Amino acid sequence: MRRIGIDVGGTFTDVVMVDDASGAVWSTKVSTTPADRVIGAMNGFRRILQLSGSAPGEVGFIGHGTTMATNMIVEGKGAATALITTTGFRDILELRRLSRHDRADLYDLQFKNPRPLVPRRWRLEVDERCRHDGSIEAPLDLEQLHQLAAHIEASEIEAVAIVFLHAYANPTHEQAALELLRARLPDRFITTSHEVNPEMQEYERASSTVINAMLGPVCARYIERFGSQLSAEGFAGELLFMQSNGGLASGEVVAKKPIVLLESGPAGGVSAAVRGCDQLGLGGLLLGDMGGTTFDVSLVREGRPELRTEAVVHTYAVRAPTID
Repeated sequence: MRRIGIDVGGTFTDVVMVDDASGAVWSTKVSTTPADRVIGAMNGFRRILQLSGSAPGEVGFIGHGTTMATNMIVEGKGAATALITTTGFRDILELRRLSRHDRADLYDLQFKNPRPLVPRRWRLEVDERCRHDGSIEAPLDLEQLHQLAAHIEASEIEAVAIVFLHAYANPTHEQAALELLRARLPDRFITTSHEVNPEMQEYERASSTVINAMLGPVCARYIERFGSQLSAEGFAGELLFMQSNGGLASGEVVAKKPIVLLESGPAGGVSAAVRGCDQLGLGGLLLGDMGGTTFDVSLVREGRPELRTEAVVHTYAVRAPTID
């Protein structure tokens, strides 16, 4: 079997093919096409087939890493997103929370908070309230929700993040809102906090859910179109995407939860470095990954990378398993 690895960066797309039987390796580099990344990825796929003299049907596996998600947040190119939250909590994205990542700016008198992920006019409120123990204090106002759906329907909003207070303890209101909004807005990407990050601490949960929504439309379209074009050219093998935690997931999983792609590209580099540590007998390694948009650093100790459950991407909190 022949396997392909594709890494779509902000500037270049790198492709490697390995023949399991002979051990032969081929590699190539093509330009990434930011306006339509599928074009660059397919150019790389065709180029590696040409270099290796392979037919698409001989390829049994494609592993895909990318910095697309990170670059969208860094460059402010995520989908236009609305946040629907519990009445009184629309400003949680601006209130934020002081974390260990912010302490370098703690005494900076000129410090300015980063721009909120969602402008205030699209941070919408609905009456409902769940307590910390999961009990319902106030029911979800479905009439208000219908009005918000009509407002969004008439706009250019592409994605909706639903974040209700204490939804990690009882997701029934979020589930009801999701069902209603998907019926009213079938062409919009809609995500909920209990699916993305079912944990306490409302700022981190809200930030993660909004980022998932911002990434959703673009990532889902890319995954669908790339898979379709591969199939059209004769590829019938398995296509999996590198996650931030170093694992692989199907396009179907990633399209619903694209936040797992935020450190996809760097995670692939760390995984390769760990393999190199094993082969060279090295106990530790400091890895630098310089791309066209970001520079990532990771430390491998005793042949294993560190894992974390929370990260910061361009000053925004993200709760998702990630290689450090």
